[in-house]
Amino acid sequence: MGVLTDIEAFLETHGMAPTRFGVDALGDRHFVKQLRAGRRTWPETEAKVRRFMATYRPEREATTDFPAASERQARVA
Repeated sequence: MGVLTDIEAFLETHGMAPTRFGVDALGDRHFVKQLRAGRRTWPETEAKVRRFMATYRPEREATTDFPAASERQARVA
């Protein structure tokens, strides 16, 4: 599979905006848009993008729920 196909699957899986992906992976908010338009990438750039996808850990979603008792006790200990 090509890198663009893999990025599209990643965006779908994580519900991430293309601009957010570009900023987080490379500091380039236009990266995905330009790939979709035919931009080619250097092997080093592709490796960096793939490394970002492989190591990505979504942030824990903020909730208004109170933590479970076990979590509260763990914080105190």
